[in-house]
Amino acid sequence: MKHKIFWEKNSRVKGVVPSGQIINKTSTDKFPADAVTIRMYNLNSKNPTATAYFYGKEAQYTNWGGNYTMAETKLMVTFDKDNQGYSFNGAVKSFSLQDIKEVLDSVRETINKI
Repeated sequence: MKHKIFWEKNSRVKGVVPSGQIINKTSTDKFPADAVTIRMYNLNSKNPTATAYFYGKEAQYTNWGGNYTMAETKLMVTFDKDNQGYSFNGAVKSFSLQDIKEVLDSVRETINKI
């Protein structure tokens, strides 16, 4: 699963996260499909907050404006460094509960190094 985790570029991940897993800042609709992207907030705090965006596989859709591509599902999980709780919003098909747990454990481990 670690190869599917990407971190949005910020001052605290440099040197902690491999450069191949860091993506430039962008809007969430441009986060990679079939992957997890981590966006951090409150970077100057001792207790930064992170949101893990679990994006499902890419799907094609059509509406009155034409065709477009986006992830078929999205799950956002928000947590902070020092607290054990999680806030879940959304749904995702392409990740099992075990996958989600492994990703969140890995992300928390990385955040604790920051």
